[in-house]
Amino acid sequence: MFTDWIAELCEGDTELFRKVVPKYPVGAKRILLDNGNWMRALRRDNVHLVDEPVREITETGVVTESGTAYDAD
Repeated sequence: MFTDWIAELCEGDTELFRKVVPKYPVGAKRILLDNGNWMRALRRDNVHLVDEPVREITETGVVTESGTAYDAD
């Protein structure tokens, strides 16, 4: 049921779906309570969900383990 709801909110974005669906059973860890706003925010044109570890936080954003820098405010 939860997975179907997430799939609906992802609107066919399989990469986003893969990133946000937990790899563990529902309730096995602290759950994110969302009325859909968080998922809708992830679908915005100016939002990119990065799922790799952060290497450092800089004055202008973050740098991931791969060395990619992301600006953030």
